[in-house]
Amino acid sequence: MKNVIILILAIILSSCAATKEQNYWVNSSKTDCVGVTPMKCLQVQKSETLNPNNWESFSSPIEGFDYQEGFYYQIKVKEENINAKDIPADASSVKYILVNVIEQKRDNKWFLYGEWTLEKFKGELIKGDPAESIPTIEFILGENRFAGTDGCNRYSGEIAVLNDTNMEFGMTMGTKMFCPSIKYSDQFLMILNQIKTYKVQENTLHLFNEDAEEMLTFRKNK
Repeated sequence: MKNVIILILAIILSSCAATKEQNYWVNSSKTDCVGVTPMKCLQVQKSETLNPNNWESFSSPIEGFDYQEGFYYQIKVKEENINAKDIPADASSVKYILVNVIEQKRDNKWFLYGEWTLEKFKGELIKGDPAESIPTIEFILGENRFAGTDGCNRYSGEIAVLNDTNMEFGMTMGTKMFCPSIKYSDQFLMILNQIKTYKVQENTLHLFNEDAEEMLTFRKNK
């Protein structure tokens, strides 16, 4: 009888060790990663509390999880260890299965995705300029970066602050072409570095300085 009890306990402990449930946070955008080929991966955190700056690339599928970009998720995931002989080549040794979705929340920053073209410069409507001389900006949120053209030179940098209302741009790097006839190039990046808050209304992006003055207005490219 004693041996039977020990055997049952061993089976129970072995089962617990092979399977566990974990709280996952899932970011609203995917990021570039490399598996067998270049691909897009989820960004996750395995923790009870969320740290907005602690995302990790996650390349394995989560069975039953219907992910949509543009939403944050808190989910419960069951992690099952797979027998070594049953693991496909280049696959994870753990199987991930959705238990339930605890929370799904829209990420308002998602509407920033893509490329925008400058429509107003310090309140002045831009018209009659050739397309190549008009500044643009693109938000690459999965990499926390921005890039574009100031109407002459290409530029890029990291997004220093971004939440539902606040936006600040980090140090910017760019090319150094000489373009004396370009109207906005010499001021655009300087003004971009003054931006503190933003608002998106349909396909229009409004950027404001610390005095709540609208400095730049962009139109979303189709």
